[in-house]
Amino acid sequence: MVKLDRLGDFVLALAAIRAILRHYGEDRCLLVISPVAEELAATEFPSTTRWVLPHSLGHMRALKAAFLHRDMVSRCQVDKLICLRHQRWDYDELVLSWFLTSSCIRTEDGWTRRRAPEQRVFQCATPGEFCPVDRVLPSDGRGIRLCRELELHRQVLEEVLERPVADEEVVPAWARLEPVQGIVVSPLGSQGVRDFPPRLLRAAIGQAARSLKQSIVLIGQPHQRHRLEELAAYCRDQAGSIEVKSRCCLAEFLGTVGRACLVISADTATAHVAATFDRPAVIALGGGHYGQFGPWCRSSRQQWLTHSADCFWCDWTCRFPEPLCLTGIPEQAVVAAVEKAVASSQGQA
Repeated sequence: MVKLDRLGDFVLALAAIRAILRHYGEDRCLLVISPVAEELAATEFPSTTRWVLPHSLGHMRALKAAFLHRDMVSRCQVDKLICLRHQRWDYDELVLSWFLTSSCIRTEDGWTRRRAPEQRVFQCATPGEFCPVDRVLPSDGRGIRLCRELELHRQVLEEVLERPVADEEVVPAWARLEPVQGIVVSPLGSQGVRDFPPRLLRAAIGQAARSLKQSIVLIGQPHQRHRLEELAAYCRDQAGSIEVKSRCCLAEFLGTVGRACLVISADTATAHVAATFDRPAVIALGGGHYGQFGPWCRSSRQQWLTHSADCFWCDWTCRFPEPLCLTGIPEQAVVAAVEKAVASSQGQA
């Protein structure tokens, strides 16, 4: 299996990976992952052989780094090559082409075709298309909702298992952690255009603090420390003390999010981890890839917020002074989402 992606995307694929490993047997499988997913893969699939290759961010750097692994990969003969990355660049196609195999299962998503249609190498076994807004979030009675990424994982699984695959088989799920405590805020995305708007973040934190009377921690990466401290200062009059954490290991990160009584997050790995633990969460999702990686839910505890706009699917190349798909979210909608998520955490919804 090849899943060269960042942490959040790898979390989304956990159920699909687990189902494939059960089907073929862990001792017969090789899992190809990126460095950022290596620690989680080792934790989740310790008995599976794993190779670490660069992923396609920083395209030319990734190409140069990947060529160091070409000899190893090109000697790898596999009965079946399964790719769980659906929005592939020419880099991803190149890596796939190095494996010796007569069978490759992978989706062709509309986003891949729009990226570089002339550079495609393989025809895909399970065609797909980019998900329009009006087809996002089919829901069953239990509150499970699928984004396009999970739908495409389902297509791959159905090809592998040769049977229909239910929603719950592709939705990643971790058991609830105890004790449940604290409000976790992850306001910064991988790009500034994806951040939780500060004005709306302040409203969300204020409502959460009034409703829950819990400690609040802002989390992020080390290079985001200064920005996190600025946001903590901006929101402090709404909540009193706010802790900032910009350095923690994977286990601490998962434990902090998995035990939170409420998660407030931008569209980042924290949002996917919160949903995987089925924690109450309020998530601000922009329109850059709307429908592809979110919204998705394990239950009604996850509240996703977006301001609909005709410029959706811009690939985060925003033509406006600010991302209207996020800054246009009404403040009252944020407050209402926090109230609904809090009610769910207290067993009232």
